[in-house]
Amino acid sequence: MPRGTCDPPPRDGRVAQAPAKLRDLKRPWMMLELRDRVAWSRGYVHLMQDSQPPSPRETHQVHRPSCGRFQGFVTILVALLLLGIGRIPHGRHLRGSQGAAQWRRWVESAYLQGQVAGELPKNWTTKSVDGVPVFQNSTQAPTRAWLVKVWTHEELSWQQHVNPKDDYHRLESVLHVARNLSLEVLFHGHRGGLPMLAARASSQQLQALLNRTKDLVQFVEEDTALQATGKSRGAAEETNVDFTSPGSRHRASLQDGPPSWGLDRIDQRGPVVSGDNSSYRYRPKAGETVHVYVLDTGIRTSHKDFGGRAVRELEVTEKGLHMCEDNDDEDCAMDFQGHGTSIAGILGGHRYGVAKSATIHALKVLDDHGRGHSWQMMAAFDWLLVHAEQPAIAVLGSATQGQLSAWRAAADAASRAGITVVAAAGDEGDTAHPDACEYTPGYIPSVLTVGATTRHDTRANTSNFGQCINLMAPGEDLTSAGIGSDTAELRRSAGSALAAAHVAGAAALVLSEKPHLQSHEVIQRLIDSSTVGRLSHLHAAPDRLVNSLGEEVSVPSWAEEGMWSLVDGGKDRACGGLDGEEGEDFVAFREVHDLESCKVRCEHSESTTGCAGISYSREEEICQIHVDLVRSSKQMTGYICLRHEAPTTTRSSMTTSSLTSSTRSRTSMTYTSRTSTSMTTTTMTQSTRTVTSLRGSWKQAEDLNCYWGAGAATAEGKDFVGLLPLEECLKECSKVDSCEASLYQDFGRVGNCWLRSKVDLPKCVKVPGYSLWFSPSKLK
Repeated sequence: MPRGTCDPPPRDGRVAQAPAKLRDLKRPWMMLELRDRVAWSRGYVHLMQDSQPPSPRETHQVHRPSCGRFQGFVTILVALLLLGIGRIPHGRHLRGSQGAAQWRRWVESAYLQGQVAGELPKNWTTKSVDGVPVFQNSTQAPTRAWLVKVWTHEELSWQQHVNPKDDYHRLESVLHVARNLSLEVLFHGHRGGLPMLAARASSQQLQALLNRTKDLVQFVEEDTALQATGKSRGAAEETNVDFTSPGSRHRASLQDGPPSWGLDRIDQRGPVVSGDNSSYRYRPKAGETVHVYVLDTGIRTSHKDFGGRAVRELEVTEKGLHMCEDNDDEDCAMDFQGHGTSIAGILGGHRYGVAKSATIHALKVLDDHGRGHSWQMMAAFDWLLVHAEQPAIAVLGSATQGQLSAWRAAADAASRAGITVVAAAGDEGDTAHPDACEYTPGYIPSVLTVGATTRHDTRANTSNFGQCINLMAPGEDLTSAGIGSDTAELRRSAGSALAAAHVAGAAALVLSEKPHLQSHEVIQRLIDSSTVGRLSHLHAAPDRLVNSLGEEVSVPSWAEEGMWSLVDGGKDRACGGLDGEEGEDFVAFREVHDLESCKVRCEHSESTTGCAGISYSREEEICQIHVDLVRSSKQMTGYICLRHEAPTTTRSSMTTSSLTSSTRSRTSMTYTSRTSTSMTTTTMTQSTRTVTSLRGSWKQAEDLNCYWGAGAATAEGKDFVGLLPLEECLKECSKVDSCEASLYQDFGRVGNCWLRSKVDLPKCVKVPGYSLWFSPSKLK
């Protein structure tokens, strides 16, 4: 290879892994495999030879070329040095193990200085003070606020001679020195909290502090200003609503006519359809037992939409930290700006929210203008680590430019503690810096970063984009709780913070069902269950729209075989009558762990003789055995409805315009055989009227089922019409102006009949035994 050229990437398509930070190693240095040590040596060689090595904050893999003889020589030399560290005796310049620790600290400090440049906020620089990396603004200021991060025990696993060994005592030692130097301490971590403190100090005071605590401090970072995400409220308007009126109607796991299109969008795979058919389906537990902490401008906790589930916890101001329960100030953590209350309303309000039973906690870290500082956010994180009730979610609706290490340390600590951190991607999409990776906390890998979409499934024009975004969610022209009064409603609100609120609510729904999940598991579950292939104009944002229902109900193969059939598609349906019908006749069994067990109860249990169908929920582990003929179903999130047309079916009495059966004995029909299994006499009454056949002029799509959420909607609220001959079913559709097609399940001479509108054939589901009949004049 000619001198100066570089090796190509590996032929198998793999790429070299970017080296991690030394302090991020989960094993002591001497326990690393030989190949891992060599990889470290190559990483430091890049530091010495390349001014722009791969970023330690990047989570993707990169290929770094190795060039020339000199690099190979240096690689071997550095590898030998690193392989020997900790084993070979050290000279007087290294002064034993302390010298080795200091040498490693120098290497890491140099590594950080080479890596971080270009990722910090504008006009920031990096320097080393006694081996400690210091990130600061290049502008001169006599006194600044600094965030001082102390090493934790895990990070010091390879440095055994640092005292004290306890994290909190190590922080106390630094705090003691800071006070002796007359630094103004703004906050400090507590036992079990964040190993960090914030203090105002001049450059000379900071130098003195690090000179006496250099073996205890991991890094120092200048405090930064924060701003609530979102543009000016502009077109947003607030009005009062009557919470005593029914408003949007709630039924089991279903909200009809939600006030915001965002709720209607996140519970379905397809786009929002304008009209009166909007609804929001949600998981039965609705976020109960989950605690969501909103770190923002506070919350109007007295708002009626929260129903007493919103709690004032903490307020961090320029004067310090105030616990709301320790004082009688009714304005503690109160929202006078509106940003925090609108977030809380969408994530957990009863009228406006995703998780309607979650407990919401107000942590006020931004002032009444939506501004704050990083140290205030760090103080809130410290409080969270000590006091948060599990399962817990933290929502961040503010951001600052640059990739800040203090925020990452706080978010990572929260994630390790089981707190799922959800953050807004930012709203600079229409500026010169639209990449979410250029902002904190959006760049942090352990944070669930959310961008905003419109009702047309496009990225909101102001929303940030880029590879650091995990999910997209509704974030434009939304309605939520207001701050003008306890019944105030904020309309036409927008911003990625509201998108993050949707995702935080969805996370609460997941945790209410699976409270043992860790933060990374919650994030991965939301990503895996998101809707893909629907968004456009993304500009490098992910094509993943949050879906609040999570994993779809699975339909087993036997559900459409023999005596079994799906009712109205089966998924997210519960058997037992039309929507809203009361008094269904069924026997409920709890702690039934799977659908197969529910099936066995239907077919073989003596207590369920005459089983005509089952409704089953895997999340609730409930099995409902229906003893009456299952003619239709109702919407119920997480349930599956199956009809069982066995000879043991009892109490069937049906009267239609074409079929009269007056028997109390066993009667059953199956669509597979399309013959009656009744052993009694059935009297058929045919109409003598001369009519024009619609069957000859209408078209048929065989083995196709269209229902709400799968290619169709009900016609003027009519769903199941009855058990009719096909001709009568088609006539029922012709009588209704909005009816475009009749869905028919054929049993021979008669069958189940449904009326459908807004039919989209490609979105319908292939189901044997069903067929869609439509007039060419109504549906092309």
